Amino acid sequence: MKQKDEKYQEIDDSITRFCDAKLNAEFTEVCLFVLEKLRRKRPSPLIIGKANTWACVIVYAICSNNFVFDRSQPYYMPAQDIAGWFSLSKSTAQSKATEINKMLKISYFTPEYVISSLQEHANSLIDMMCAADELRRLL
Repeated sequence: MKQKDEKYQEIDDSITRFCDAKLNAEFTEVCLFVLEKLRRKRPSPLIIGKANTWACVIVYAICSNNFVFDRSQPYYMPAQDIAGWFSLSKSTAQSKATEINKMLKISYFTPEYVISSLQEHANSLIDMMCAADELRRLL
């Protein structure tokens, strides 16, 4: 049990250091929320693999879901910069982040995985898409 707690804390510390240096507290909050969800899963996938890898793929998944890889966004950062910070390849980070996305059903339309400053914009987009679906059904 102690070993699991130490690994969890190491992942938490790595995520926090990265977000403090490169992003902001909103990203830290969402990334740590994902970490906690993974910790509570039974069996927890965090048992297998390195702490550094888990920290990277959690950050990568949340950054991807919050448009960080889009040059027009205020927190733009290339994907390879995130992977490089954690000493992973971009392809490894991307493939493992895809696994987390599927496991936790992370999407642009799930508010718990969107930073709060983007949620208003995301909610407007969701409302527009729902209205378009409703219009299609009526036609």
